[in-house]
Amino acid sequence: MALAESSNHTTNGHFPTNGTPIASTSNGSAAKSNGSLSPSSNGFLRSSPRRAPPEGTLLEGTDIDRKEFVRLTMQALNDAGYGHATAALAFESGYELETPDVAEFRGAVLRGSWDDVGRLLGSMDLSEADQRRSRYAIARQRYLEHLERGDSKRALAVLRHELAPLTPESETDGLHTLSSFMMCLSPEELRERARWDGAAGRSRQALLVDLQQSISPSVMLPQRRLFTLLEQAKEFQRRQCLYHISDVPISLYSDYTRDPSVFPSVNIATLRGHIDEVWHLQFSHDGKFLATASKDKTVIIWRMREPDFPIEQTLRGHDEDVGYVSWSPDDAILLSAAEGTLRIWNPYTGVCRYTNEIAHEETISSLVWFPEGNTFISTGMDQRIIVWDRNGNIVRKWPNAPIRINDAALTPDGQSLVTVGVDGPQPTVAPDGTLMYSEEKRRIVIFDIATRKIRWQTELRNDISSSRVSRDSRSALINYSPDEVQLWDIVNNRLVRKFMGHQQGHHMIRSCFGGPSDTFILSGSEDSVVYVWHAQSGELIEALVAHEGGSVNAVAWNPTHPAMFASVGDDHTARLWGVRAATAQ
Repeated sequence: MALAESSNHTTNGHFPTNGTPIASTSNGSAAKSNGSLSPSSNGFLRSSPRRAPPEGTLLEGTDIDRKEFVRLTMQALNDAGYGHATAALAFESGYELETPDVAEFRGAVLRGSWDDVGRLLGSMDLSEADQRRSRYAIARQRYLEHLERGDSKRALAVLRHELAPLTPESETDGLHTLSSFMMCLSPEELRERARWDGAAGRSRQALLVDLQQSISPSVMLPQRRLFTLLEQAKEFQRRQCLYHISDVPISLYSDYTRDPSVFPSVNIATLRGHIDEVWHLQFSHDGKFLATASKDKTVIIWRMREPDFPIEQTLRGHDEDVGYVSWSPDDAILLSAAEGTLRIWNPYTGVCRYTNEIAHEETISSLVWFPEGNTFISTGMDQRIIVWDRNGNIVRKWPNAPIRINDAALTPDGQSLVTVGVDGPQPTVAPDGTLMYSEEKRRIVIFDIATRKIRWQTELRNDISSSRVSRDSRSALINYSPDEVQLWDIVNNRLVRKFMGHQQGHHMIRSCFGGPSDTFILSGSEDSVVYVWHAQSGELIEALVAHEGGSVNAVAWNPTHPAMFASVGDDHTARLWGVRAATAQ
């Protein structure tokens, strides 16, 4: 029986009159070359919409703009290689992904067609300031590409006639730096000095991203925008989950939750070896060892090998109580401090390689390594900040800090030193000529590493006992008496959140970030308990009875084990915390 002829006709062989896409090829398969849009050289749609698109929200009861949603969906489909689906959605909805001028501009930047880029930039409706900034960025790219090709004549012309007129007087140093690139002897030297990966690298892509900062996102969609929004949604769910421990895949099909059983709330080992209070601890960066510092004048290195977690080395030689330990980034060196004495150890042989007893006149309060691993900083109650190399040579002494430093932390990006403490000697002259000392003030003081100058400081009323920084170098954790742990935004210089519930009034208590994404805030306490809060919400989620009397002095999260942390206390022990065996399996 013959099939009835369809009444749905199409004029182009692809879209019937009801808007449903169909395949029309001589062999019955979809006609495509690579699955992406072909009308544009860079894969972006140029076809005209079929009808006037509807306005308003996408669905009743939501405030999601229909046009924005459809355009972002079209972009995502095209990025994923579904070019025909993108064309069908454009035809069905009536929306354009991008105007022809925008698509041409994007392609011109990526091809390096600079005359076309300059011509099309004028159609982007930019402010005068954004026009200047964009033209400078384009000229800089052209200049570097000319130099890379060895065309110094054209590069010089761009420098003189385009870059120089667009450079503000306050930024002439940047122009001088650019001009110095003329002396590079090879393309490799140019790319290294300019921190630029060349015309064949991703520099044009980076330029396009930079130019998009000045162009309205409704005109030129930010790249991969829907994927960015989905990743942000996943990150939000991670941060909202009270027990997010490991970076397991998050499905878009359902909300992300984790059971409390995944949190390391079980005391899996009690490490006994010290004969007095244990004050400080730090895991090696590979997570295989734990160093603990004690009032008994020793440092013990424990191997993280289940089930016994044996002692690897006991480091003896300090004449005073040991208050601080610090592993080098490559874990080849362990530093220790006891009062004003610094020691540098080989942690695997137990040999002390260097001792210094004179650089600090008072207690050394912290030892922090630079990320490159060749130098470290010591800070002290004597207000001194000293930079050392791995062998114990003093590289530089900073000007004295304005505070007697109780603790310090270096941001992982190596740019800031976050110190806490009380004002140093600040005498004033009384009317009778005698010196008077004002009441002590407590401060957070953040130094810029490059300039060694104070970048920001703030005054607090009560004692501050410790400082820790987040993995992303954006936050600092401060123990503040009485009974507070404070989270500070050290980029915008503001107090973000206070965590309460623990006890701290008289002792040095140290807190830490926990979890692979700094999901948790942990702190010791004077009531023998380890307190754990959810960093994002501030909710207290665990209060673990940790030690047998006295204070829990410090806590530390294992950097490579997603569900292990350690605590040390006045009961002479270090304790390891993990999950129940069934949960771990």
